[in-house]
Amino acid sequence: MRQNSAFMRIVRLCPLVLVLAALPVAASAPDPSPRVPVSCPVAAAPAEVPGDAEFDAALPQGDAIGPEPELDAPREAASATAVSLSIGSPDAGLLLNPVAMPEGPFWTIRNPVETYGTQETIDYLRIAIESVQRQFPDSPRLVVGDISHRGGGRLNRHKSHQSGRDVDLGLFHAAGELDDFRAATPKTLDVPRTWALVKALVTETDVERIFLDRTLIRALLAHAREIGEDPDWLDELVGRHRNGQDAILQHERRHLNHLHVRFWNPVAQDCARLNHAQLVAQGVLPPPSIRHRIRGGETLSTIARRYGVSATAIKKANGMRGSFLRAGRSLNIPMRRVPVMAEPLVIPPRLVPRAEATAPAAPAPVALDAEAPEPSR
Repeated sequence: MRQNSAFMRIVRLCPLVLVLAALPVAASAPDPSPRVPVSCPVAAAPAEVPGDAEFDAALPQGDAIGPEPELDAPREAASATAVSLSIGSPDAGLLLNPVAMPEGPFWTIRNPVETYGTQETIDYLRIAIESVQRQFPDSPRLVVGDISHRGGGRLNRHKSHQSGRDVDLGLFHAAGELDDFRAATPKTLDVPRTWALVKALVTETDVERIFLDRTLIRALLAHAREIGEDPDWLDELVGRHRNGQDAILQHERRHLNHLHVRFWNPVAQDCARLNHAQLVAQGVLPPPSIRHRIRGGETLSTIARRYGVSATAIKKANGMRGSFLRAGRSLNIPMRRVPVMAEPLVIPPRLVPRAEATAPAAPAPVALDAEAPEPSR
């Protein structure tokens, strides 16, 4: 039931993302950070497929993704452009050349300072939200919560959200539009719209995980069966054929008021692998440790928060027994290790129902665990 098109999606997305990254983005917050050119291999751009003109006219901007090229599509020389890089892992990572989630007619942004992601993540969000609008016109705007800081790294209370691939998305509620997250029950949840969102994320984007409380998952699955969704596909979605291992839709406690969505980023992750060492050598990305000159009023806690490491790690790196700091002196700051892939990224094929496995993908406008980890995301 999984389409064998992971490589073809990488081929398809590379030129698209490289081109879009060079375009101005209608951001919800100013982005003064200079963008850093990086070299990534690209493929010949696919032909464009016409979209739904009436729907597209209502969007701020967007093109349709074309058909997938053949596996042996001609390769072009690597080019240097400011493509987004997702470096490391969701809970130990960085973000380079970020893209701010733009304002849009179908969503509202909870906190612009914390809604920076890769170009692919922003594109995927728009694809999924706009897919719901196609099925349910005049749907209430969806709340877009935390993604990442502009440079990635530790994001306040979250454990993950560090590399521009994690997104907190509000739910659709029967009560209508909300301006913030609100806990839902199976009775207060707008199940049809929320299910349409989950299905779009799974079938139209390169989603890795979707975390939600099991009580709401049960309500969504019951609705999906009622409307005739492929039962084997639903079992695969929650990992019943594999005892929950690698399930896309997973239970996470305290996730009654939002979806935590994690995307694969074919371009941003693989380009990070190819460029990480050089960017560290150039001083664009931090080395394993750096020197920090102590300023008046700083404490170990404030310095630790600034660099995303623990106060204990700083004390250990400097042979400190206490926490007293003297202004003007320097500290050795052990930067949190960012694990970078050694091998090319291998993305599982998209999980689609059997009835859709051989159908052409619908054009999408682009402007663009068992028990999961701790829920403090």
